[in-house]
Amino acid sequence: MPTSLFATAWAEVRAHRTRSLALVLVAVLGAVLISAALVLGASMQRAVDQGIGVDVENADLILEAGLSTSQVKEIAGTDGVEVVGTHVRTRAVAQVVGVTRGILIDSQSSSDEFRWQRWSRGRAPAAPTEIALTRHALDQLRIHVGDEVALGRAGTERTNFRVVGEVDTRGSFRHAAIAYGILTPDAAHELSGSRRDNVALVSVDAGADRDAVADRIETVASVKPRATADLARAGVGGQAERLADLASVVKAFAATAVVVVGLLLLALCLISMESRRRAVALLRSAGASRAQVLLGVAFETLVLGLTGAVLGTLLGVLVVRGLVPAAAQVSFLPALPPDAVTVPGGAWVWPVVVTVAAVAVALLVPAILASSVRPARAMREVAAPFSTRAAIISAGLGAVLLAGAGFLLADAVAATALIAGAVLLLAGMALLLPLLIARIATVLQRLGFVRRDAGRSLAAGWILERPGRAVGEVLPAVLAFALIAFSWLVVGSVNESATSRLSATGQADLVLGSPTAAVPLGQDTLDALAGVDGVDQVTPVPFGQKVSIIGRGVDGKKVKFTGGTVAGDVAELDRSLPSDFPVRTIEEDRIYLPASPDSPFAEGAKVSLKGPDRTLEGFRVVHVDGLDLPSVASVDPVFQVTEFNDIRMAWLSLDPGADRSRVLEEVTGIVLQSGELSNGASPRGGVQPVGTAEVVAVGGSVPIDLSIAAAVGLVGAAASGLFLLAVLVAVAGMLCAGWLGIRGRLREQAMLRALGLERPGLRHLLMLRVLLTGVIGVLVGLPLGAALAVLTTRAVAASLGVTTELSVTWLPIVVLVPLVLMALRIVSATAMDRPSYVRPARVLAEEM
Repeated sequence: MPTSLFATAWAEVRAHRTRSLALVLVAVLGAVLISAALVLGASMQRAVDQGIGVDVENADLILEAGLSTSQVKEIAGTDGVEVVGTHVRTRAVAQVVGVTRGILIDSQSSSDEFRWQRWSRGRAPAAPTEIALTRHALDQLRIHVGDEVALGRAGTERTNFRVVGEVDTRGSFRHAAIAYGILTPDAAHELSGSRRDNVALVSVDAGADRDAVADRIETVASVKPRATADLARAGVGGQAERLADLASVVKAFAATAVVVVGLLLLALCLISMESRRRAVALLRSAGASRAQVLLGVAFETLVLGLTGAVLGTLLGVLVVRGLVPAAAQVSFLPALPPDAVTVPGGAWVWPVVVTVAAVAVALLVPAILASSVRPARAMREVAAPFSTRAAIISAGLGAVLLAGAGFLLADAVAATALIAGAVLLLAGMALLLPLLIARIATVLQRLGFVRRDAGRSLAAGWILERPGRAVGEVLPAVLAFALIAFSWLVVGSVNESATSRLSATGQADLVLGSPTAAVPLGQDTLDALAGVDGVDQVTPVPFGQKVSIIGRGVDGKKVKFTGGTVAGDVAELDRSLPSDFPVRTIEEDRIYLPASPDSPFAEGAKVSLKGPDRTLEGFRVVHVDGLDLPSVASVDPVFQVTEFNDIRMAWLSLDPGADRSRVLEEVTGIVLQSGELSNGASPRGGVQPVGTAEVVAVGGSVPIDLSIAAAVGLVGAAASGLFLLAVLVAVAGMLCAGWLGIRGRLREQAMLRALGLERPGLRHLLMLRVLLTGVIGVLVGLPLGAALAVLTTRAVAASLGVTTELSVTWLPIVVLVPLVLMALRIVSATAMDRPSYVRPARVLAEEM
């Protein structure tokens, strides 16, 4: 290509600085959006992985049992063990004036390898009267660093501790929504009532057989350690893989960002091509071929796009790296853990490549159209008439893409299908816009809306005569309003769907105690639990006192089972029974046992029920899959063999709108103060026992749901930030398109001034055009965004295994839409200052 054409292209950049700056700005914003999506996606993936298992990082095995010093030394010397670290864990009651909460207490590990906690403020406790608490615990107790809190439990004196630090749990899902604190080892031992550490973390030598090492540790401690990976999955109810998939949704948002950026660039290219008609005509008249004109336009646009892409990539990475740590310091903002921020190598390359590619694709059709302009027509400023045939072809192709989008989105669950369907939907909508805009203008004409006013007639005429420019101005408005509707609806609906997990799960809301609880619940404690705000019902689970099951075991020998027998009355327990509780009808001549290879009796075995008062014969054993009670018999036989029962467990159902975290801590505090349900093994879904220092077992769906809610909230926070950024990019693109649309018609507006149209009339005319653009954007964009929000919510809900719950938050949308329209009006008014006040002769004398 001759050097003169490059020089001409550079002269176009300098002569039309507004147009050039608009293209660079959109490229910058697009690259910012793409790079931010990549950085936040990688960071979210790391944050989810970290949140699932950060509290057991660097460990392969966890042993939960009281260990003497000699046992710890023997485990450390076991073949295959690399490092052992122990600490104390216990539950206690935290009290300040007017507030009582249950709290989980740890001491820091004896090994630096397993000290996973960090400090948001202050420092670690160093003296026996010092404590560090999480932000959640501080908020629940309504205190601050430097204040005092009393800790204790039944049978021990309360001790005052001064808060010296705020614990950073680094996004741990198991600790995010519970009251949690750190004490020195001596203070933790004193509070637990035992001088033994009761949690040991073990890292295994590289290449060692983990199962064999676990067996060797079991011979020392008489308790088999568990794999930390299993513990991490149990802490989020087996949802670890689904949460990891959910984090990838944020990363996949980058694909949607590419479509948004590409459509915005297409709009700007359409507008800029219309504004350079005279320059192209002059080049063609001077002898430039279509290919040379095409290359000149491509050179100019790609250089501007590359400049914006490089600047936007740098800005996007720096903004995310700077804002994430800042957001972590604001207590009311859900933020990523600062150490989870990850900048993948692709975040420096792909935004540049994708943005430049988007510029090239967006440029292709407008550049070809510009290169085919006839010089005579362009010099006379005669616009190409609206082609019905072209509009029909475009609409037909758009309809095909929309049909493909409908096919993909009909049952879309996978992120790939959802993204592909969304891309086809947006592309099909863009192809349908020319015909849609023309039809709206025609309808307005037929309704007499434009005939009653010359300004309205001219505004509608511009749409009919210049469909390319009209699409360029309307498309950014459609994207802006679609993203506004999509962002608010999808964020609210995803959060609503996540909170519906409790109703979808088969677990009871809260399960207190266990079959092996040493101290049963008393009536006073049951009444106190029922009085907690947010507790709907408390159902005591009665165990027959000193009841045993006697019969022939699997090996034919006589077996006496004393693990506990529940006096089952399904009618009484039904309100609080888990929805998937496997026993719904209890026969009087049957005894129900969990189906397990270790079951003491075979299916159908004849057994007897023995108690302090008498022994009853003639029972048959029934094995039940998923039964989480040691054994269940009918009420009448149990109370025939024993006069008394112990309430070793209680099932709690919560009100639908209850603050689950507060209820959990308040209920735990009541039980801990009473000293009841102590020394229990873990019930279904609860925290596993940690030896003799464990005070009370707490299970059910609430602890798991709080962990999952923390993960969903983390992903939702990042998604909200990306959606907000996408909305800002789309709104900025709409404002740029509106600015360019007005600035690109200076000659036409000057001609109208020369023909006698006064400044107020010109302003009225341009404002009508802006208003029409905004109205079309609202009419098309809001339904489009709402539809995408519904489909996205459904896919996310399916990934979490919950029902889809839509939350229609129209108020933010109703507020934002007028604000965006006002911003468009202000920008347009600023852009029209020149054509309103500059003399027509001066404008007509300039080369546009």
